[in-house]
Amino acid sequence: MPRQRTGFFSSLRLLHLALFAGQCLLLVVSLILVMKERISFADKSTDKTLQVISVLLSFAIVYGAIAIKKRRLKEILATVANAKARVAAYKRACLLQWILLETAVLLNLVCFIVTGNYAFTAMAVTVMIFYFLQGPSRLAIVWKLGITEEELDALQ
Repeated sequence: MPRQRTGFFSSLRLLHLALFAGQCLLLVVSLILVMKERISFADKSTDKTLQVISVLLSFAIVYGAIAIKKRRLKEILATVANAKARVAAYKRACLLQWILLETAVLLNLVCFIVTGNYAFTAMAVTVMIFYFLQGPSRLAIVWKLGITEEELDALQ
């Protein structure tokens, strides 16, 4: 029987999946609210304005999340010496990226609830897919942090 892993990697993976599940749940709730017409929508002039704002902010947030994580990884590699500190700093960088991406999802879902325009759900789902693809993997952690798998296993 394989040993049960606890610690850094499993907690990071669980956190990522829990945040993703929350996004999915909010998507389902917002779809139900709009389909059942439980709320009144803003006028059509607001819809176009929100579309432009939503697209611009979403792209800016996604770009910012990528740039910030990349910059943090460079800082980690340049300044942090031991594996434990690198892993802790990597976890903080991941959390920051995920929070930013979740902000873009929430923005689009709020715009969808306000307007009833399904284009916002398409944008939210697109960001959610990107968010899901940014999940932690052992190989990526080892490669990006320049540590060995043995060092990562020791932290478990």
